[in-house]
Amino acid sequence: WGTVYMHIDDDDRTVGAVLCAVQMNFIPTSEAQLFLPDFTPTPRISVLYSIWSYKKGAASKLVREYLEMLRVQGSPIKRIVTMSPKTEMARNFHYKNGARLLQTNEETVNYEY
Repeated sequence: WGTVYMHIDDDDRTVGAVLCAVQMNFIPTSEAQLFLPDFTPTPRISVLYSIWSYKKGAASKLVREYLEMLRVQGSPIKRIVTMSPKTEMARNFHYKNGARLLQTNEETVNYEY
């Protein structure tokens, strides 16, 4: 259903951050929508729905690595969006990493990279 990506710290080989993403053909506005079946064979949107950081700066580094991976591999993914909580921390994180506000929903916010 989703994919987990990790950033491994070069110095001590430990997990610095974890990112969860799912590929879909629509932009979810609630957690429940993440579980809706999407039977389209070639999804075009990657939705980042959870990011944990265990070390300062590791989550930002992981987001950059993920964005680069999608661009380098010639992926069919055409849009990268988030389904984020309505918090100042999430807003600051995504703005700092180059995202823009896409839409504000009842329970979540979508940013686009």
